[in-house]
Amino acid sequence: MMSMNLAWTAPSAIPPASHTVFMQQSAAYHRTCAALGHKTLCLTLGDVSAPRGQANILFRRFPVIGTVAAISGGPIWAEDLSSTDKQTALNALIRQLQPQARAVLITPPSDSDPITQTAIPIMTGATSAVWTLDGDLRRKLHQKWRNRLKKAENSGLTILTQPIPCDPTHWLYQANATQGRTKGYQPYPANFYSAWAQSNGATSGVLYTAHHQAEPIAAALILHPGSSASYQIGWSNDLGRELSAQNRLLFQAATRLQAQGIRTLDLGLIDTVRAPDLARFKLGAGAQAHRHGPTTLTAPFTALFATKQKGRHSTAPAPLSW
Repeated sequence: MMSMNLAWTAPSAIPPASHTVFMQQSAAYHRTCAALGHKTLCLTLGDVSAPRGQANILFRRFPVIGTVAAISGGPIWAEDLSSTDKQTALNALIRQLQPQARAVLITPPSDSDPITQTAIPIMTGATSAVWTLDGDLRRKLHQKWRNRLKKAENSGLTILTQPIPCDPTHWLYQANATQGRTKGYQPYPANFYSAWAQSNGATSGVLYTAHHQAEPIAAALILHPGSSASYQIGWSNDLGRELSAQNRLLFQAATRLQAQGIRTLDLGLIDTVRAPDLARFKLGAGAQAHRHGPTTLTAPFTALFATKQKGRHSTAPAPLSW
């Protein structure tokens, strides 16, 4: 018989102990979204002093559909919570959100997390690279990655660090937008990063810049949403790529984070088909492939289709490894 409290209450921003939290489930992320005018909500499962689960919800309004409650990278579950209790709690969470939203979108942090029975999958699970920052980081580098790091360390580069820029017109944000259009991805807009800096303080992110003869040739922006960190922007020009400057920036950031007690560094999504070189760069640093669950939609009309679709969704294929 289940005796533990599996009711969702608000508010709290205390994640279950010993659990890596992806950026979209962090309090810092939702403070940023609130500063940009979005409605957010944090719900805790059970006693707020010893939570069994947590969900940070972002509400967005879409034409025709109406208000959608999005839970990206969550809910977060206590590690010893049973699959049965997770399923019960997830169903309760959906019911609790339905009066506030026309539909609920959930992307679980892991492909082993439960999916509510009334949901339909709309997107297969993606794969990200998560770097566990323990032990001797240099020893764990792939040999090719280590060789490129040595090349960058012997290239006479000057590495500068500064807090995350508050100015949305900062050159890196503009370069990132251009890079996104060129490479076909949609980055966070510049005002997201400026709002992050203003909402979470100067220590909530660090910009690393590599200079060659006083000119910037590479940059890396790392956000610190909590006990884990997130590699958000990586930019290099031709000379930066030739000198493997991004290897040095990322490794310096990782060693600094490790010294600060940060346990994991999320290097972002990897796609071995469309961007194999970037996937190898992230995995070569020592990161492990982490599969997220499929994105599911729960709405008044999905219960009928959920029975037909049950078991038909698939997660992303395993990435290439070294």
